[in-house]
Order: sequence, then C-alpha cells, then structure tokens
Amino acid sequence: MRLFSSIRRVRVGLVVLGAIALGLALVPGCGDDKGGPSAPPITTVPAEWGGLWTMTVTTKFCPPSGQVISTETEVDTICAGKSVEQEFEFSGSGCSGGTITATATSVSFSCSDATATIEGCNGTVTVNMNATINTSAGTISGTGQITFHPTSGTNCPPSDICIDITIAGTRTSTAQPGCGTSKPGMFGKLVPRLESVLSQGGC
Repeated sequence: MRLFSSIRRVRVGLVVLGAIALGLALVPGCGDDKGGPSAPPITTVPAEWGGLWTMTVTTKFCPPSGQVISTETEVDTICAGKSVEQEFEFSGSGCSGGTITATATSVSFSCSDATATIEGCNGTVTVNMNATINTSAGTISGTGQITFHPTSGTNCPPSDICIDITIAGTRTSTAQPGCGTSKPGMFGKLVPRLESVLSQGGC
C-alpha cells in the first residue's frame, strides 16, 4: 500500500514506511499480556480495511536529537481482497527481503539488509514498522524506525543514522481507486526518506 510507501515522495524531509513513531493506538486482540491466545494471522486484506485513507506522516531523528525532519499528509488506498504482502510490500525500496505479518487489527514489517546502497553509500539498513487498524473507528496508527550503518562508499554520513516515523490516519471513503493497477506497497516509502536525509548530508 502506498501509505507508508510512496514515502518516496517524501524525499523532501527525511525519507515513508517508513517515515512511518506512529503512536501505536493498539487495538485489543483476542489474547491478554500473559501469554493467552493471540489474534490469528491473515494473508488477505480484510474488506473492513478497504478504502481511501488520509495519513499524516511525521519523520524525525531518533533521540537524543528528536529533531523533526518533515510532517506530511498523504492520501492512499488500501485494496480489500489483495494479499497483505502486495499491499504492504517493501521490494525495490532499499531493503531487500523482510517479513510482513498481519492480523485483523494490525500489520508489522521488519527487515535488515547488509548490502544496501543509499545515495552511493554502502551499509546496513534495518527497518521495523508496526501499525494498528481500528476498523470500527476508521483509524490507523503506527510507529516505525529506520537505521543505517554506513560501511563504505561515497556520500556516507560520519556515523549511524536513525530515523523515527509516526503515522496517523483516518479512512475518508470506502471507495478504492487504483486497486486494479500496480501500485507501490505501503511500507515501500520508508527507505526513500532515509535517502533524502543522506542527500542532505545526514544532519
């Protein structure tokens, strides 16, 4: 889904996905915090998720700086009936591989790529993103973090870069435009935000 995705347009501040500390407004699942049964995993986007979503994406440097890099509003479509991996894929966005898991109320992505190249700099990219979807309230929220450990190449920052991403969204319509065509996945917009930071000198 292009939600956290076309976070590629967000080269204007920070990198998406990613950028997506999305204040996780966790929606209770079936289990408790003492090891009880948890919500079963799903592989297909539920009908209740489908529609147009308006998202506010805030990206900032991790503590201790906490400096805000950008705050942007994006409109994205979640397509019901599509595979979760297709709607939230991360391929082609700077972090190969990765794992996507989802339940009826949440979706998470994690990835670590030791062969990443961003703006001419080689290194390791690590991405973690968690989002909660409250279908009854029509809201989505989540938190994410992207780190980049430079090892060699050009245009490398003097030290590791860490970016926090916060996403908060509201479903504005049940219409699902663009679902019949190919579109970037939601989490695919995360690493491009990191590219934006590196292009600006990593500070």
